[in-house]
Amino acid sequence: MRSLLKANQREATATLVLAILLSLYLATHPTGANTYVVTIWANQCLILALAAIAQFFAVIVRGIDLSVGAVMALTNCVASYLVIGSGLEMAFGVVVVLGGGAACGLFNGMLVVFGRIQPIVATLATASLFVGIALRLRPAHGGQIDYGLADA
Repeated sequence: MRSLLKANQREATATLVLAILLSLYLATHPTGANTYVVTIWANQCLILALAAIAQFFAVIVRGIDLSVGAVMALTNCVASYLVIGSGLEMAFGVVVVLGGGAACGLFNGMLVVFGRIQPIVATLATASLFVGIALRLRPAHGGQIDYGLADA
C-alpha cells in the first residue's frame, strides 16, 4: 500500500484535499449534509469538470482556450430557449446546443490553424464575440430548461 501511495502521491494528495474540503463544506453548510446539498454540489462540480475537460484538449496540444466560459454561457443561453417542451423538442434543443458548442470550437480551431493566430489571442477575441451573442440572446436573467431533464 505504501509503494502504491508513493507512486501516486499527487493523485492521493489531491483526493485527500478534496475529501477535506468536501467535509468542511458539508460541516459548515447551514442545512447540514443532506441529499439536496450533495446533489447541488455535485451538479456544480460537474459543470467545472466539463469545462476542465474542454480546456484539457487545448492544453494537451500546447495551446490555451480562454473562450471555454464564454462558450458555456452562449450554449446555456441557447439551451434556455430550446431545451423545453416535449421530448422531441428537447432532443432537438440538445442537438442544437451541442452543435453550437462544437461550431464555436471549430471556429476557434480554424482561426488558430488557418488564420495562424496564437490560441490565446484567438480565443480571447472569440470569447468576447460569444459573450456578446449570449447577451444579445439573453440581456436579462430568465429562461428555463426542462426540470425533468435537468434533474436527470
